[in-house]
This record gives sequence, C-alpha cells and structure tokens, in this order.
Amino acid sequence: MAFKLRVVLLVALLLGFGCSDDSEDSNNENNQNNVNNVNNTNSLVCGEGTEARDGECVSTVVQNQCGEGTTLMGTECVPDNNVTPVECATGTTLMNNRCEPDVACGPGTTANASGECVPDSMIACGAGTVETNGECLPDPTAVVTCAGSTVLVEQECLSRAEALAASTPTPSVEPDDPTFGGTETALTLPAVGDFIVASGVIDVPEDLDSNGQLDQDEDYFTFTGSAGDVLEIELVNDGLAEPHVRLQYKDTTTYTWEKTLPINVTIDPIRYFVLPRDGEYQLVVTHAAKYRQLVPRPILGSPDYKYFVVIEHAPALAPTDVTLPTTVTGNFATHTDSAVRLVNAGGEGFAVVDGTFNTDAFEAEITSLDASGRFSATDITPNPLAFSVRDNTTFLVEWEQFAPGADDFTMNIDVLPSQAAGTTLSNEALTPGAYNFYSFHPPQNSLVEINVTLASGPASDLEPVIALNNFDLININQEFTISGPSVTMRHFHTDTTPLLIVIADAQPGPAGDYAYDITFDATPVNVVGTVDTNTTSVTGTTAAVDNATTEWFAVENGAADSAQLTTTMSPTNGLETLMGNRYDVDAGGKLSPESAFTGQAGLDVQDVTVTEGGGYALYEVTVSSLGMTTVGVSTSFVQPQIYTSSPAATISNAAIINDTITVPGTCTVADITVQMDINHSYIGDIRMDLTSPGGTTVRLWNSSGGSQSQIVGTFPTTLNPAQSLTPFVTGVGNGDWTLTIEDTFGGDDGTLNSWGITLFCN
Repeated sequence: MAFKLRVVLLVALLLGFGCSDDSEDSNNENNQNNVNNVNNTNSLVCGEGTEARDGECVSTVVQNQCGEGTTLMGTECVPDNNVTPVECATGTTLMNNRCEPDVACGPGTTANASGECVPDSMIACGAGTVETNGECLPDPTAVVTCAGSTVLVEQECLSRAEALAASTPTPSVEPDDPTFGGTETALTLPAVGDFIVASGVIDVPEDLDSNGQLDQDEDYFTFTGSAGDVLEIELVNDGLAEPHVRLQYKDTTTYTWEKTLPINVTIDPIRYFVLPRDGEYQLVVTHAAKYRQLVPRPILGSPDYKYFVVIEHAPALAPTDVTLPTTVTGNFATHTDSAVRLVNAGGEGFAVVDGTFNTDAFEAEITSLDASGRFSATDITPNPLAFSVRDNTTFLVEWEQFAPGADDFTMNIDVLPSQAAGTTLSNEALTPGAYNFYSFHPPQNSLVEINVTLASGPASDLEPVIALNNFDLININQEFTISGPSVTMRHFHTDTTPLLIVIADAQPGPAGDYAYDITFDATPVNVVGTVDTNTTSVTGTTAAVDNATTEWFAVENGAADSAQLTTTMSPTNGLETLMGNRYDVDAGGKLSPESAFTGQAGLDVQDVTVTEGGGYALYEVTVSSLGMTTVGVSTSFVQPQIYTSSPAATISNAAIINDTITVPGTCTVADITVQMDINHSYIGDIRMDLTSPGGTTVRLWNSSGGSQSQIVGTFPTTLNPAQSLTPFVTGVGNGDWTLTIEDTFGGDDGTLNSWGITLFCN
C-alpha cells in the first residue's frame, strides 16, 4: 500500500509542473505513460526484484545476475545442467546449491540431508540391551545375572530393599502396639506358592502411655492361619541392622506358642514356621536391644530403622515315612529335612525319643502333629523324651530361638509299650538325671493309682519324681516327689485316652543307679451326673458297700467357672454310719488333698465343696459295720459371688499402683479365684499382690513371663499364682480386697485393664 501511495504522489507532482523544452516534453510524455501504466494495472504492487508489466509482476533480474553454475529460468536461478557443479571447500558441503559448513555429529550418529545429527543405524549396544529407535534399551529376551545380593526386576538389578519397595508392601499403621491400646496392622495370608510383603520403621521412642518414660517402638502385624500351614518368613534389612522378629499365637490365655527369626546374624534372617493350630497370629518386629539382658535396658529407634518382611506360604509338610523303631538325622534349619511321619505307631500311645541335639546354639523343640490335627511341642533336653502318637503322627525337629552354630541332629524313635491294670514292674533302674517312661491305658471314669516303691539306691540324696500326662498334653499336669520309701499318685481319668507316666530324678546327686518297683491300678468310679446353671441338682444311688469295701462316686461341675456343690449322702440302711473322704478334682483329673467326713448312724451326711469348671467332687464312701447298704446321693449347684473393677490404670516404670474391690454383706471364704487382664510390654517386670479384708496377702505374680505382653486369665485355674490362694480360705471375705502392682524395671509400661474376684462363701 505504501509503494502505491508513493507512485500516486510522484505522478501528481509531475503533472503539477510544466516545462517548454524538449526534455521537459519528453519527461511529461514518460510520466503520462507511467500514469497510464499505473491506471492500467489497477494499482498493482510488485515485490522487490520485480516490476509491473502488462498487469503482471516480472523479474528485473538479468542473466548475469545469477551465480556461477546457475541459469535464470522464469524468475529463479536454477542449477545449470551444462555447468560443472560447484566444488565446496574442505569442511563444507553443497546443500541447496550452497556450500554449508559440515555438521560435527557424535559417536553413533550421523548428519542427515538437512544437516541434523541422527542415530547411526549401526549403533552398538551393551550386553543385555538392544537398539530400539536409536536407543539402547533392556533386551526382554536376554538372560540377566545380578551380582551379589541384588535381584532382577524387569531386566534391572536392584537391591532387595529397592525391589520390595517397588512391590507395594503393606506398611505398618501406627499406633499398632496393643500393649498401648494400638491395633495391629492386618495381613492376609496368600495362597500356597505366593507371598506378601509388609514394611515398617522402628521409629524414635515415644512416651506412649504418658507416664514420662520413653517406650520402645514395636510393630505388630496380625493374620489368621491354620494348623499345619508352613510359612517362610524373612526380614530384609533397610536400615534396621539388629532386628528382633517373632511369630506368636495371639490368644495366650488358651495357648502359648512363639518362635523367633535367627538372632545375632549378619545376613537377613529367614526361617520356616509350622503353625500349631487354627487362629490369629501376631508378627512382631522391633530392635533386638529390647530383649538383651542389660541394665538399664536400651530403648532404640530411628527414622532410618526401616525393614521389609516377606511372608511366603510354602507347600505343606512332606515328611519322610518311617517305621518304628527308627533313627532320623537332619538339620534344624531345614524343615523338610527334619520332618518324619510314623506309619506303624498303632492306636493311641506314646513314642520315646532320644538323640544328639546341639542345644548350645538353639532353644530347640520337637513338635508332634497327629492325623487329627492335635499339636504339641516340648523343649529338647539331653535326656529322652516321650510324645503322644498315633499312626501317621508327624515329628518335626525345629527351634524356638537360633544363633549361629552347628545345626545337625540325630534322633532315635521307638514305640512305648502299654502296661495293663494290675501290673507290677520290679527293680526298674534309673540313672541320676535320666527319665523313665511308661504308657498306661485305664478305663474311662476310673481312679488311677500309680505306686512307686524304692528298692535300692541312695534315696536320701536322689529325689525321684513321678509325673503323669494326659495323652494330648506334653506339659506335666501332676507331679509327686518321693520323700519316703514309696508314694502313690492318684488321678481321676474321665476319657478314653492313654496316660504317660514319667519317673525322673528331680535333683541329680551322687553317681550311681537306683531301682524301684512300680504298680499300675485303676478303680471304677460311678459318675452320678452333672450340675450346672441349667441343671442345678442331680440324684443317684451307689452300689452296696460295707466296712470291708469302698464305693467311689463323683459329681461333675459342668459350668465354665467354679461353683459350690452341696452333696447330701443318705444311707439306705438306717443303722449304718457313713464315713469317707472327699477330693476336689480339677479339669485335668488332679486330686486335691483329701477332706474327711463322717456322720451318725442313720443320719445324712452333707458336704460342701467348691469345684472348678469342668472339675468333679469325688467321694470315697464306706460304712462303720458289717451291714451292707447303698447310699443315696443328691447334689445341688450354687453359683458364686463375682465382683469386678475396670480401672484402666497405667502400670508405669518403677511405680506402684493399688486398686480396691469392696465385697458387701457377710462372707466366710470357702474358695476364691482371681480374674486378671493386664497388657504390658514386658510382663517379667511385674510383681502383683492381693490383700484380703482380714489382712492376708498372697503374691499372684512374681516377675515371671519375660517378654510376653499379657497377663490374662484366672488364678489359679488358667494362670499359676506365685503363691497358693489357700491362705484366704476360712478368712473374712466381706470388706476391701486390694490389688497392688509394682513395675520393677524401667523402659516398659502397661495397663491394668480390669480384674475381679469370685468368692464362694459359707
């Protein structure tokens, strides 16, 4: 537009000035022509190097204005085919008929026609990679071998921690320590052959119970497992250099079972676990310093104490089938190596195991799992052991805690023959420090009597112990020490399983064997019936009895808790006088010391006893003369008085707390049980006393239990008191009962959630 305006102005100027000479006329003529041209082109504006001609813009370039080797064609200079191409100097290249500088491309690249550096199609990639679109990428078909402890993840070698972090683990969710009111992080066991990953941090200690003392961080995970599940558990250290990892059965009121990963090892600890029963399990991770026997106990934690736990659901045990007797050799660390199945054990019975075990480096166990799923375990000692067995019972040699050391073992297994009722074995030899085992299968509902009489040996120095186990129990539930020349052990046997009798030397003394005689007897017992909250009374009649015979009868307390049983015995022959003994029998068949009773001729005899849930009142009855009589029996059930307190009181370091329950009315104690619910991060720090209204004090707990975290149950039924509760009996029951708890050691705290007393009053 600007160019057009300039032309119009120039024309206007030329028309405005006249001249009389020829040149002036000529200029006027030219100007007129220009004006005409402008008018003819309708004000056409042409670009640089062109001009308007006949309504078109044409080039003003002449031939000699094109460069060497080019020719004007139309309005452009194009290469002249008849001319030798231009030769460019060194370091330049002809591009678009111009000499352009060469492009300097790096290794593996080359310049394209546009002068750009692009990948060379012959690029050389390293091992395990392949060229893709000019890049060296991991070869999906290559076999990659990772060095050291690194692992292959998507063709890349990563550390174990890096790989597990990429697997989306389940992190611990604080607060997760139930000791301080937290909730465990829930896990779900995978299918067999699969695994899950959990993660966490043993963080800086905090005062979790607001008592002014720091508490050790412990991460709790929980999952549900089944008896016989095999788990391979490994802790992968990502900063937690000294881990303590344990797996435990959660409900310690019904069953105690815990095992740890290897301790004091320089590699990531790993081991197999065989779950003993159905139920919930806790996996606990903390710093190992918590369980060192140091004073004061260190409390450690850091944001850098990170870890991963890998839980693999391994295939079920595949034990080696063996016939008895047999010798088994194996390795503690390999569960498949140390599992054997007994195929000819017969019916219910026992097997004896002895052998060579490395107990310096291990807290080792032999576990037995029978075909019915019943599971039991016992610590290995240098002496022989006995186990309940049936056909297809599996034995597994494993360890509770492990430190580096030798781990081989040799185990000899043989069937224990069963003894018949009325059998006497004479001159049985026992070496100091050893065990002798006997199997006895009495009838159901019978009074078992095992008599042991010393025949020779230094009895004054050696203290042999006679112990009896129910078939499905490994821990001794009855024990007698022979303090004189002989002892008789009594047991009320109410089921059909065999019994294991153990004769042992409690305190090995001087060298030398000693001998003894042992007799096995069983007397039938008439079980009159069962009383409980629904059936509050039962009646029955005994067989005929005189002064030369004894009749045994029993009444069962079918309630879950202890109850008062009042039994009336009535002689059918009104001339006879009843007399005898009463025994309280616990749920395991153990008899309490006898309590004698007697009456008058023709009169009833009434006896009151307190029997624990599942236990029995057992009576031995005779008469005073030669006459025969049967005895009528009538027993009633009385529920106890129960009192509770729920203080939720903090049990803090080196402090003492008291809590009181007040019993109203009037009561003379016939029996008492004490219920307790305590959480504490180290129950071995606790001492606990109970004081009655009359001032009698009994110690319930005396710094036992170690690192366990709960005291939950009932004294003396499911919890063993440090001292007997018998001193409370016949004392005053109404008034204030005071519970005193002392935490004797710093670094661990807890809570008295609740407690209670159950009283039976006369």
